[in-house]
Amino acid sequence: MSSRIVFSDIDGCMGEFVKPDYPDKQDLNGNMENLEMIKSKTLKFKDTLFGVCTSRSYHIADNIMEHSNHTGPSIFEGGNVIFEPEVGVYNLFEKHSKLKDSIEVVRGFVEWRKEMENCEDEIKERFKDAKVRHMKERTCMLTYEFEKNIGKDLFEFIVENKMPAEVKDAIDKGILKVLFCDIAIDILPNLSKGDAVSFLLEKYKIRKEDSFSIGDSSHSDLDLLNATGLAGCPNNADEDLKRLVASKEENGFASDKQHAEGMAEILDKVYEKWFNDKNN
Repeated sequence: MSSRIVFSDIDGCMGEFVKPDYPDKQDLNGNMENLEMIKSKTLKFKDTLFGVCTSRSYHIADNIMEHSNHTGPSIFEGGNVIFEPEVGVYNLFEKHSKLKDSIEVVRGFVEWRKEMENCEDEIKERFKDAKVRHMKERTCMLTYEFEKNIGKDLFEFIVENKMPAEVKDAIDKGILKVLFCDIAIDILPNLSKGDAVSFLLEKYKIRKEDSFSIGDSSHSDLDLLNATGLAGCPNNADEDLKRLVASKEENGFASDKQHAEGMAEILDKVYEKWFNDKNN
C-alpha cells in the first residue's frame, strides 16, 4: 500500500484549460506539454498516489488525469464526488458521516438540480449580457459560470422562481451550501475538498504529514490545503492562498512561476522534502 498521497487542483495549476460544452470531453490542445512535464515529475516519487482535487466533474477531468499520471484516488465537484481506481466514481454524501442524517434531502436536491436543466434558456435570456453557462456535466452540484459578476442576482432569481421549499430549508440548515465568486455560483451538498481529503486519508491509512496538496484559489482551495500536511501554490494563486502556504513554514511550498511550470517546480521541492530530507 502507498504511504504518501498528492492531491492537485487542475485549473490554475496544471494548465489553462477552456472548459467544453457538455457532453464534449476536455480538449487538451495547447496543454499536452504541460501535462507531460507534470507527469515526468510524478514518476520520480516512490510509493506515492497522485490524484486530482477539483470543482470539475469527472467527465471533463479524466483525460487530464491520464496524461498527468494523476490516476489515483481523486476528488471532484468541490468534494462531493470521489473516484477510486478499484471502486469507480461515487457520491461522497452517500458515505460521509457529516451528512448521514440528511441523505434523502441531498438526493432530493440532486434530482432538482437535474430539473434545472429545463430552465437553461430562460436563465440565459434573462442574464444574456453575462453569457451564463450551466455546467450540466456535474452530478452533485448546480453550477453556473458567467462573464459578468451576476452571481447574487442569479441566485436571488433562482430562489424566488425555481427553488423548492425543501432546497431552501436545506440551505438554511447547512445541509447544502452556496458559494459565490466573480465568475461562478455553486449550490452543492455541504461537503468540502478538505472533507473529501480527510475521508480518503483515513480510508487509505495515510498520515496527514504524508499528504500534499496544491491549489490556486481561496474560493475553493483553502480547506484543501489545510487538510494536508504539506501544501503549495503557483505564483498565479490569490493572496489569501499564498498567505496560507507561507504560514505552513517548512511545509509550505510556493513558486515564482505560474500554472504548470509553478506546479512542476513545487513537485521537485516536495520530492526533496520527502525523499532527500534526512529528517524524514
